Amino acid sequence: MAEPFVIFPGIDGNNVTTPDDPVLHVPGNFSINIDCAPITWKPGTSHIGFLSRWAGSFAITTNTTDSIQYNIVTDAGSIEGKFLNVTTDLADGSRHVIRIEFRFGVDALLLIDGIEVSSASLGAASTLVAGADQLLVGALDSSTFPFEGEMYLSELVDDTGPGIVADFNPADIVLP
Repeated sequence: MAEPFVIFPGIDGNNVTTPDDPVLHVPGNFSINIDCAPITWKPGTSHIGFLSRWAGSFAITTNTTDSIQYNIVTDAGSIEGKFLNVTTDLADGSRHVIRIEFRFGVDALLLIDGIEVSSASLGAASTLVAGADQLLVGALDSSTFPFEGEMYLSELVDDTGPGIVADFNPADIVLP
């Protein structure tokens, strides 16, 4: 049996939100995992939105320099970073697992298919901004930077606590 996935058409407004509003207050280190096969890993003049929190406390996108970009809002303010030129060797349409590990006060690590490919310094922040909001899969917000391709899994993981905080897994979808 084939592994389930959702196809996103790359059109503004065509995205998915989680059906619940999980409390996304992670009081320490956390990771974001994205298993996908976008039509392109090198969007050129735009961005590709993979996963964000509806209220905007974090977002993972590609940007126009073949980089994976993250934006997080923490108790110490906003942190933005880029892992530069990391998608240049990824074939368009190929499936990869992107994992970003946020180790507060230390760094953020980018792993592609389990291999560390880049790191970035992180400030002294200690927690994501608290709130109960849906995860948005396939865009930066409800109408910008749409994802085009296959999405297999997106999840937010508390690395120091209970594990998965919120996820989007097509295997869990039940159609009427």
